[in-house]
Amino acid sequence: MKVKTISVIIALVISLLIAYGLYSYCVCKDNDLLLAVGGTISLFLSLASCIGLKFDYGRTTTNVSAIGGVFFLLFIVSNIIFMLVQFAVPIYVVVNGLLLSVMLLAIYKVAKAS
Repeated sequence: MKVKTISVIIALVISLLIAYGLYSYCVCKDNDLLLAVGGTISLFLSLASCIGLKFDYGRTTTNVSAIGGVFFLLFIVSNIIFMLVQFAVPIYVVVNGLLLSVMLLAIYKVAKAS
């Protein structure tokens, strides 16, 4: 596995910009910082796995990119929903933690299978 540094930096910038947008328009002003930090972490990990990783086999790279892309969209939808509603901290942590865990498990299984 190789990490494409420039692509990972671009993924970080994109996730930071999206998280800033979530922070700016968050309805729940008590948890806007949590939404920004959690959004940055989840969006960065999913986008970095989508565009920033290269494996020895092309099929593995394609599958990991597809998993990262699907979860990137899921994280965007999840964070937009949390941006628009009043939410409790445990619900946000559990939902995004479960999504992130499932994504990392799927990527691990695909990478290990090759």
